[in-house]
Amino acid sequence: VSALAEADGGRLWDGTQAGLDLFDPSTGRFRAVPLNKGGEFVMALYRDRRDRLWVATLGLGLYRSDDQGRSFQRIPRAGGGVETDDVFTVAEDVDGRIWVGTREGLMVVSAGGRELNASTLSPGATGDTLTNVTEIEPTPDGGLWVGTFGVGLYRVDPARRKIAYTPLGIEGPDGQHVDQGAMALDAHGGVFVGTFGGGVLR
Repeated sequence: VSALAEADGGRLWDGTQAGLDLFDPSTGRFRAVPLNKGGEFVMALYRDRRDRLWVATLGLGLYRSDDQGRSFQRIPRAGGGVETDDVFTVAEDVDGRIWVGTREGLMVVSAGGRELNASTLSPGATGDTLTNVTEIEPTPDGGLWVGTFGVGLYRVDPARRKIAYTPLGIEGPDGQHVDQGAMALDAHGGVFVGTFGGGVLR
């Protein structure tokens, strides 16, 4: 089991390396819910404020539920697909935009919800290419924390819509690897970051 999300009626969505299931505690049973052909490697689940379930998969891209999870549609990349469509995380900011972390970088779902577009945010000052976005944590002021596996942690300034590198204070590669699903905000707006090899930082 790689991801969990609450469903209606006390049920539970669970994403696994072999697909998406819906658990019903009243029966104690799991029901497989194929996204495409079944057997998808689910990396992350996110239920938005409109009660739609977003499903990030390894290799098969991004899916969104319709009709209270009875069916799912794939959200294609603008301009066509890529050879390996790896999606690691999904999050919704305070304005209702859906942000998506992929192997190629930070993306955003179009206003109509029909396609996935590359973000115009770029850490140009550092010269880094923002790839392998493993975690996105929206902030109450409209910003974002963006964690990557390989190029560290970034912060989106909501006023200037700029993204900047934020050092974690760890020497070596451990300070550049933010684990998938390993960020959370505290009550005061501080962020906890889980790393691959460097422990938990605040």
